[in-house]
Amino acid sequence: MMREDEKVTPQMNRSEETAGEGGSMQDVVDELGAVADQHKGLKTLVLVLGLVIIALFIFVVYAIATKATEQLIALDNGEKQPIAEVAPTTPEPLKALASDIIAAGDYHVVRPEGSELLSAIANERELLLHFRRADGSDTLILVDRASGKQTPVSVPK
Repeated sequence: MMREDEKVTPQMNRSEETAGEGGSMQDVVDELGAVADQHKGLKTLVLVLGLVIIALFIFVVYAIATKATEQLIALDNGEKQPIAEVAPTTPEPLKALASDIIAAGDYHVVRPEGSELLSAIANERELLLHFRRADGSDTLILVDRASGKQTPVSVPK
């Protein structure tokens, strides 16, 4: 069985242990060099992986910058349309509409028979109307605000 101190410390030449202070400095330098050589591969691996991490970080920053630049260029190349001035007009009184038609600007949306309007969502390009029938089925009507084209979508119960 090994002595306790031999299990955790590198083995030195028995002649150096017995020499005490008479051992040469060159032997100590050689021993330290041997220990350093044992970890040379590990040091190289750490260095290479560090460089890979730095390269990936630079790549991510480059990709984000490129994407942002493309979006800015796309915004600049888009045709900017001047805002049209609307002449003030007096609204004409609406004619009495049937109970199944909802007036919205220059177009009319026909409400599905026997349904109730639950919600209306609008954005710059479209208007979405959500109707629910008595049987629980839903109907969505998508209205294109530019052309007035209506696209109904039925959702069964």
